[in-house]
Amino acid sequence: MKSRVIKALAIVSVFTAALAPAGAQAEWLRADTKHFILYSDGREAELTKFAVEAEKFDSLLRSWFKVGEHEDAIRLPVFIMKDSETVSKLRGVEKGALGGFYQALPEGAYALSNRAKPVSKFSGTGQQILFHEYTHHFFTRYVSGSYPTWLFEGFAEYFSTTTFDKDDSYTVGNIANSRAYGLTAGQNLPIERILTDGLTGLNRQQTDVYYGRSWLLTHHLMSDAAGRAQLSEYVKAFNSGTPPREAAESTFGPFEKLDQDLVALTRKGMVAFSSKEPIGYDPTVRITPLDTVDSELLELHINRIVQFQPDETLSKLRALAAIAPDRVGVLAELARAELETARKAGSAEATAIAVAAAEGTADKVLALDPDNVSAAMTKGLAILEHDDGNPSDEDVAAARKMFVKANNADPEEPRPLYEYFRSYAQYSGRPPDIAIQGLEAAFTKAPEIVDYRVALAFAYANLGRFDEAMSLVRYLAYHPHMAEHGKRLIEQLEKMREQREEFEKRLADAEEEESED
Repeated sequence: MKSRVIKALAIVSVFTAALAPAGAQAEWLRADTKHFILYSDGREAELTKFAVEAEKFDSLLRSWFKVGEHEDAIRLPVFIMKDSETVSKLRGVEKGALGGFYQALPEGAYALSNRAKPVSKFSGTGQQILFHEYTHHFFTRYVSGSYPTWLFEGFAEYFSTTTFDKDDSYTVGNIANSRAYGLTAGQNLPIERILTDGLTGLNRQQTDVYYGRSWLLTHHLMSDAAGRAQLSEYVKAFNSGTPPREAAESTFGPFEKLDQDLVALTRKGMVAFSSKEPIGYDPTVRITPLDTVDSELLELHINRIVQFQPDETLSKLRALAAIAPDRVGVLAELARAELETARKAGSAEATAIAVAAAEGTADKVLALDPDNVSAAMTKGLAILEHDDGNPSDEDVAAARKMFVKANNADPEEPRPLYEYFRSYAQYSGRPPDIAIQGLEAAFTKAPEIVDYRVALAFAYANLGRFDEAMSLVRYLAYHPHMAEHGKRLIEQLEKMREQREEFEKRLADAEEEESED
């Protein structure tokens, strides 16, 4: 009996190893902290250090921007890959061109970085990449208002080079060596262009200069009390609706003079801010080794959310489910992948087959774990794909029940609230107040997710609350990677406002004529 067990385990081990992507050797570790869930297939000591530094960094940002703790805040998953080549392959870009990135999907936000040692002092480290991306995440979730592209990236670059000493004291504003080439040898990009426009239309070299000079200006302004006061005045003007050019010129003075000051700054060097006071943070890190199946599952989960070889990922998930048929996590991930395949099936018949598969797998999960949020969500979303995305009223009602089930199982999960609202907005006309309140709660929990933000903006617009709607999408109009989308949304909202005002005017005129009669 003992030899059979050993052989069975050996077969499973060999089979799952064959399923793994090229380069995947070690089993993964999970590190749980107060604000993060980190995963790595590297050494435990390395992961622990990553986790501790991340917690220190969160505390640093909270201290600088006076952000308190939020009860039941959603922790950020962080996937630490072997090196930039692995990251680049996942993203489908040039080998070694990408060291990490951040995404905020409807199912949740995540960051992806790497643990390789930098090849030179001009290469960013995995920790710097994580700090950069987490600054974006932190600002979007906790810091109110909108920020122009240069400052959004400038803050991320400025804080990314933060270092902590053994006594937990810290230094902020260290030189961003990875931007050295762009600042010294890259194509010239006047500060006027940076302060008045975003990244659209720039080539790769110009983009590097944009990031570098944004960091340089941010560093310059953050280096003393007078500069920070200027920056605060600028942000206030920007958020009051002052056009970017006017806000910049009225605060920073002539662009030509500012350009000269920044050039001089690159020559004489900059001073970082060091604090001898230790940063307070929660040092608790709980390390959990993942077994072979869960390690393979994690890799396939990463592949799915970054959309790396989706067909192959689905095949591997099915193979993994065949050898681990009672693993709820495996089946839940498979159901999600099957549903995503259904949406890209290409024909009504293929879609129907894939939707049925996703529903069937979700049902298996719910039979094993009736309160599984992922499976309830997948089943509800699959029901809405009936008849090639044209569900009946009965289907929509059934889908809503699944979203309510998911919400009851985990009231802190925002997506069930969002999908409940969307089931009305997309299929049943005007959503009831309870659905709008649910959407507001979802956005409050995860304002970094663009889908929630846009849905809430148009919900407000439909209620005539256009100023609130504009405030929500204005953030996108200056986002480094969504500016064009944000501008189109503003145009749509402006058109809705005009139509509503015209309708209300005609209605008032009609009522006045009726009263005169």
